[in-house]
Amino acid sequence: MNIPEKALQLKVLKRKGRLFLDYGGWIYDLSPPEFVRMVLPPNVAGVDSFLLEGAKRKGIDGDFMLQFSHEPSLERDASANYLEKFMDGWMYEITSGSQRRKAWVCGYMRLVFDDPPETMYITIAP
Repeated sequence: MNIPEKALQLKVLKRKGRLFLDYGGWIYDLSPPEFVRMVLPPNVAGVDSFLLEGAKRKGIDGDFMLQFSHEPSLERDASANYLEKFMDGWMYEITSGSQRRKAWVCGYMRLVFDDPPETMYITIAP
């Protein structure tokens, strides 16, 4: 798996209900642009909605850290399995507890990952 050391933890900023990636001194919008939302299949959400739900479930109202791991653990909030390239991003199947759904991950993740990791274990932390 190609999760580089620098990608193991990323800061996510929440501003007016939208999520932004704080990476390398730059801020990137994690929400899908409207044109992408219009072409996403009805059963696919932007990864921002999954992250907002996960943060809310954990009682995190503001900024948070997004942690990636190679290994499964009991502390993880979700696992993500790569499905395909879609538009300028990647499609993943996200499993959280007993829920499983598809999510579109924006192309900005290429700043961190050269190629889409096949499987990632994700934790949302304050």
